[in-house]
Amino acid sequence: MLFGCLVATPYQVTCFIVGIFSLRRRLDGYHAKTPLRCLFLSIGASIFCLSIVKNLIQYSLSILIWILFISLSFAVFNSSPYSHPNCPLTPDELAVSWIKAKHILIWNLFLILLLQIFFANSNCALYCEMGIIAAAISFFVSKFKELKSSLSEKLAGKLDDLTRCDMREWPPTSIPICYQPQHPQRETDNTDK
Repeated sequence: MLFGCLVATPYQVTCFIVGIFSLRRRLDGYHAKTPLRCLFLSIGASIFCLSIVKNLIQYSLSILIWILFISLSFAVFNSSPYSHPNCPLTPDELAVSWIKAKHILIWNLFLILLLQIFFANSNCALYCEMGIIAAAISFFVSKFKELKSSLSEKLAGKLDDLTRCDMREWPPTSIPICYQPQHPQRETDNTDK
């Protein structure tokens, strides 16, 4: 929170933290491999997100945050749950967590509307939205990694099947050897004789 106050006010940082941590716990997005890496990624991502909001407000482009927030909220709401390998959940725990994540997303929408109505001058709603956006991006990064690894496993399996089929016919007896004529070498004239 201290590092966030370098970029935004304490109220704005608090709204960002409420937005990110309320959903992050239930969506179970990206997890770093070590606690130290987690700390640095969390601080870096927080400062980056807070800076983005500050700059978009400065250039009167806060509508972009609203558009991103609404589109990612719909995407999360219509997506399937994900259990990270570092923090595995049983199917029942996953279903309960996913239902709670959807409820939290709806409650966050009401919170953002209240912040926008009562604290419009402080832009706290935009910072809360950015926290939710960061949690959603973390979720989709993990889903992309899961999809990428499953696709690469399937591709590796297909390649293994292909090599096994091709190796049954080794050595290749049915492949004709192509005749390639050699180009005649130029005769060199030795005039020095």
